[in-house]
Formats: sequence, structure tokens, C-alpha cells
Amino acid sequence: MEEIILFQKLLKLRLTNKKMKTIIIGAGLSGLSTAYYLEKRGNKDYVLLEANPEVGGLCRTFRKNGFVFDFAPHMFFFGNKEITKLVRDLLGDALISEDRKHGILINGRVVPYPFQYNLYHLDEETKKECLAGAIDADKKFNGQTPTNFYEWIKMALGEGIAKHFMLPYNKKCYCVHPKELTLENLGRYIPRFDLKEIIKGANKDMSKAKVGYNYQFGYNKEGGIDFLPKAIARKIINIKLDEKVTKIDIDKKIVFTEKTNYPFENLVSTMPLKKLVGLIDGAPEEIKNAAKKLRCNTICAIILGVNKPKVSEHQVLYVPQEDVLTYRLSFATNYGKNVAPQGMSSICAEWSYLDDKKISDEDLIERIIEDLIKMGFLKDKKEVVFKDVLKLEHAYVLFDFNRNENLKLIRDYLIKNSIYSVGQFGAWEHSSMDDSILHGKKVVENLL
Repeated sequence: MEEIILFQKLLKLRLTNKKMKTIIIGAGLSGLSTAYYLEKRGNKDYVLLEANPEVGGLCRTFRKNGFVFDFAPHMFFFGNKEITKLVRDLLGDALISEDRKHGILINGRVVPYPFQYNLYHLDEETKKECLAGAIDADKKFNGQTPTNFYEWIKMALGEGIAKHFMLPYNKKCYCVHPKELTLENLGRYIPRFDLKEIIKGANKDMSKAKVGYNYQFGYNKEGGIDFLPKAIARKIINIKLDEKVTKIDIDKKIVFTEKTNYPFENLVSTMPLKKLVGLIDGAPEEIKNAAKKLRCNTICAIILGVNKPKVSEHQVLYVPQEDVLTYRLSFATNYGKNVAPQGMSSICAEWSYLDDKKISDEDLIERIIEDLIKMGFLKDKKEVVFKDVLKLEHAYVLFDFNRNENLKLIRDYLIKNSIYSVGQFGAWEHSSMDDSILHGKKVVENLL
């Protein structure tokens, strides 16, 4: 009997799928986008493999007891005209536009985002300190070039803004000191201002100004960001769910899964780059070591259902306060409908760590609830009617001083072997939802 079973297993391994021109790993936005643009060009010689039973990757939605939580806040930014048109065509009336209502919690006050543009909303002492620091920095560092993120903060914004917001917040978010990060960490996500704008924002209310890349965003009017990946998936025919990749043979150009194997000509991977290298059979030690040096943190999204209709007037609040765990709070009921039962609301509190968690989910939830009571968002623990933790193993990529060298080494090796690593963690970068979709489009252009 055992011999028959063994023979059947061997036979199954030999009955491989036909060789595909393109194998795509991961049905997050970048993987779905790759398949979509292949289909758009009339190329159906591909297969998209997804380890989970549903599409979306990090762009998924968790629903429980009438509450709707995304895997940490996800909002669509209208940064790229072509991608925006695609998303509007796919979603139609389901996509609604919301004006940003984000803030920073400082000394018990909410300062509108971006912080450096809205010093007007600070208490007088803190405002004077931040403004004086910005003016001093402009005189002291004018013309000098910063060499790391920490130096940029001090040179561009001054000691006061660094002290009250930028340093404590970024330490909590990235779990490293900003001096360990390069200037690439700025990207488009941190608004730049000259001194005139900072002074202007200290003397008058500029909270309505349309500043930054995210002053307006799109969301699902019915609640849940998973509507976008699902809409793209409906345009794709060759998706295989529950198909976890276990090994990649570069020499023979075969992707092995728990169920079967797939020969390929080109491989597009959207899985985290470190994980991809770990699956390559016989990858050189130099490449393995380079992958080990790539760093990112992990996020725990503590999700709470609350038995009151409104917890905050804001959509997102940044929390630099060092005596509370969370670095960011979001309130989905302020930008999405049908995301909580009637008369209730929700909170998502994000906490990040590097390497080791060192706290149980139960203790983490307890500490977050205590912090929310201390900050005035909750009266007592009885208001919490639902609680859970969602974990994002790969969250913020660290743009440290080893990243570029190691990234180039890995990319050159992969491309040489017809493997294209794309998406936020495939490319090992920061990216928004529109960026992730654009990744798929660009890789198809390169392939064809």
C-alpha cells in the first residue's frame, strides 16, 4: 500500500503543468497588476500563484462581528493619472474621495497634518520653541547638505520640531534612530517646506491647505479596502489560490508549490525579497548574506470595536508621545461607511517592533487599551466590545546605509536568471497602493 502511495506521489510530481512564459508569485496589488496588464496585451501565457485562500496581500480586509478592519490603514492616493483612471474604471461609484483629516497629538492638542505647516495650533511655548528652532536651523545650516535622515530633520526643520514630533515619532515607527537611515527615507511621504511656509503656518490657520501627496484619498464607500484587489482579480483568468511556493530551481527554471510545479521562462515575484532568496535552491552565499542584511520592521495592528458612535473627529492621528506604545491611530468610521455596527465605532492602533516582539498579544491589547484611556479616547475597558491583533510581518522597509549595495547585488543576480522582484517588499522600498499597481504595469512593459 505504501509503495502505491509513493508511486502516486512521484507520478504527480512528474505531471507538471506546461511551461508558462510568465509565473507570478503573490496576488497582492503588484501581482494582480502584472497579470492584468499581461491580459490587457493579449498575453494569457501566465499563471498567478497565491499562498492564501483570497487575493489582496497586505491590501486585505478583516471582518468580524459587524466590524471591518483593513490590515492597517489603507487609502488610495490619486498620485498617478493613468493608475487613477484604471482604478476609477474598475470601481465606478464604489470609489469615493475623502479630504484628509489627519493630525498629530502633541501635549494634549491635535495639530493638523503636516505638523511643520501648522504650528499655529500648538500651545504658545511649544510653538515658540518650534519656530525659533526652524529659524535658527535656516541660519545655521543654510547651504549645508545632510548625510542622513536625522541631519535632514535638524537642518530642514530645526531642534524644536525635531524634539516634539519628528524624532520621537520616527523612532517609534521605524524602531531605529533616524541617523541610521539615509535621505532616501524621505521619499515623497514627508512634505518639504521652506522657512517662509513654516512661519506662515505658525501665524495663521493653514489646516485647510491642500498640502502633501495625501491631501485627498479614495476609499470604498461600503467599507473595506479589499474591494480594489477583488475588482482587479475579476479581470484575470489564471489565478491559483492556496498555492504556496516552497522552492525555486533557477537552473531548471521551475517553481515548486505544495501541490505541483510550474516551469517558467520569466518569474515575477512580489513576495518579500528576503523570503524569495530563501526559496531559491542553491542561491550563492553572497546573495543569501546580502538578503539577511535587508531590514524592515513588523507591525501589530491592535483592532478594537468600541461601544460608542464616535471616538475621534479625525481619520488618522500620529502619536509621538513616548509614554504610550502606539505610533499611529486610525478611525475607519470617519472615512468609511458600514465598517461598524450601528451606534458603534472602531480604533486601529499600530505598534511596531524590530526582531523580537517581547510582549504577548493579550498584554499588548491590555496596554493599548490603558493608553487609550490615558489619552482620553476611552472612559474605561468596558467600552471595548471586540479586540484582536493583526500582524504584518513585513511593514516599513529600513533605508539604512547597507540597503542599496545589497539590493543591487540581489537584483542583478535575479535579473540574470529571469526573475523580476517587484512590489513594495519585492523591490524593498516604500510604496503606496498606486505605486504597487504601477510596479505591475512597468514589469510587463519590460517583459514584453
